[in-house]
Amino acid sequence: CPLAELPHFARDLPPRARVLLSGMVEEVVRKPTRSGGMMARFMLSDETGALEVVAFGRAYEGVSPKLKEDTPLLVLAEVEREEGGLRVIAQAVWTYEEVAEAPRALEVEVDHALLDEAGVALLKSLLDEYPGTLPLYLRVQGPFGEAILSLRETRVGEGALEALEAEGFRAYLIPDREAFLQGNGGGGSKEEVVPF
Repeated sequence: CPLAELPHFARDLPPRARVLLSGMVEEVVRKPTRSGGMMARFMLSDETGALEVVAFGRAYEGVSPKLKEDTPLLVLAEVEREEGGLRVIAQAVWTYEEVAEAPRALEVEVDHALLDEAGVALLKSLLDEYPGTLPLYLRVQGPFGEAILSLRETRVGEGALEALEAEGFRAYLIPDREAFLQGNGGGGSKEEVVPF
């Protein structure tokens, strides 16, 4: 989802919702806080726009060294609604290289119309042929948007990728979203995070 859509998207999120955002870092400013700590403020941008992100407290230690101008980052952030907009607070960040080295998952894109009884049976039979260790996500495309479903109990092997594509499914190996929750800044929390 483009960064410009975050304010609209955030209206439906609970207070202090955690989201994964990505974009280019711009306009980095570091300064001391009133309590004597340090904080960083930067703009995260994509092709649709930019939003301000702040990092302070314990998160600052892990975030600050990775804040370099014109660097792509994946940001785990809390989103708070404020008068006139949003406040986005970075909890952790990962560089492109760190994301590329993260554990993988298999994501399958499917149109909701194909998820009738026969479609689900076909998908299940294909996945059952390739047991493995990769977590599985379904990206379901519908008339009003899309939803990502994490099939936590299902693990598949990389061979499923080719079999799915041969049957007309769009499937990809992607960095596993859950891995970012267990890294620095995630605090080992199993709290729900929205892969924005």
